[in-house]
Amino acid sequence: MKNILILFAIRSIDAAYTTIAGIVGASTAYFIEKLKQSEDYKNTEVSVTVIDSSGIAPGASGKAGGFIAADWNGPDVNSLSQLSWQLHGELATEFNGKDLWGYRRVTALSMSAEIGHRKCPQYEHKKFGTNWVDPNVIVSECTLLGSPNMCAQVVPRPLVETLLKHSNAQFIQAHLISLVRDPSNDNRPSAAVVSDGEKEWNIPCEEVVFATGPWTGKVAASVLTKEESNVTRVDGQRIHSVILQPPSQLEMSPHCLFVQLLVRGQAPSEPELFARPDGTAFICGSADDEPVPDKASSVKIDKDSIAQLKKEASLLSPQHFSTFEGSLTKVVAEQACYMPIPTGSSSNPLVGTIAPGIHVGAGHSVWGILLGPGTGKVLAETILHGKATSADITRLTPDAIRNPIPQAEHFYQP
Repeated sequence: MKNILILFAIRSIDAAYTTIAGIVGASTAYFIEKLKQSEDYKNTEVSVTVIDSSGIAPGASGKAGGFIAADWNGPDVNSLSQLSWQLHGELATEFNGKDLWGYRRVTALSMSAEIGHRKCPQYEHKKFGTNWVDPNVIVSECTLLGSPNMCAQVVPRPLVETLLKHSNAQFIQAHLISLVRDPSNDNRPSAAVVSDGEKEWNIPCEEVVFATGPWTGKVAASVLTKEESNVTRVDGQRIHSVILQPPSQLEMSPHCLFVQLLVRGQAPSEPELFARPDGTAFICGSADDEPVPDKASSVKIDKDSIAQLKKEASLLSPQHFSTFEGSLTKVVAEQACYMPIPTGSSSNPLVGTIAPGIHVGAGHSVWGILLGPGTGKVLAETILHGKATSADITRLTPDAIRNPIPQAEHFYQP
């Protein structure tokens, strides 16, 4: 039997490191289950165990906007991006994603909006069908970033929950203390020492997946060798967001707006506003430099940042988003999460094998929801087949950090 351990929420008892059950780990568990059902593995026993010290998706995979695009990534990530885009559509078809996690195609617009600069409004955004930007807001420039053919959205949390449900993995709420490795077998893992806070025990495992988001760098440094952790450098950047529920009679067209907002007497800001099919709107701002805490439950919200987001939303559409006293708009959520950011020699996501039996899927920056399903599928292939076959991840692996491949050599072979 092949025993596979997927690490979502990991905490060293001494260092209190932790992360959460997110889309990369859920996708990996799901696609391992799919491969198990194939002809190649019909007589093979494969056991998948998930350990998690928090709930499902309390971090970025539960608090992200869920905007996805087929062709917004560079050449290194393009193959994985195309695979993930396809998988999002297939998963939505198979599990009724339209109703379960709000999957739908959208139009993405880049917009320069001015408040108080001039008196004559312009209606550039109307050409693209928007109906939820106030007509008194001056939109001096509006360009199409992506059509519904290439852009979509999801509500991440129910997608993660669905993938976990259909993975049939064993779930254990526990903390990782250490990995037991076998020097006689390429130093592969043989077990994970875990604790539920009261007792400790070993979970047998020959394969371990670090799907640990912005905590990946800390976790790797605590349980892996120095060389292994040197190629597993991922940290995080905090982003605030709010979810608003406008009055039910006010519909919102299916648009995702990336706005440069100019308000007289204030520095420019860049809010992003995504209308969702359930009638809510997700609004987020820029990242800040608040350090990643040791535990997901310790993520703090800056009240001023939340207030600023609410103000910016109300300036763009007072009817829909005003949250002042007496308003009919409801505040559904005020939240913050950390994007997983690569901090080593590469700015690419980190996807692949760190050492025999030890794998990673992290560092996806703003594209974690988009790239999650594809990352999970190629990790499942790597574990069960020995290599990724559905997408080219050559420049995303830990080996690519150890032995960089010149881009021209990779993409323009004669």
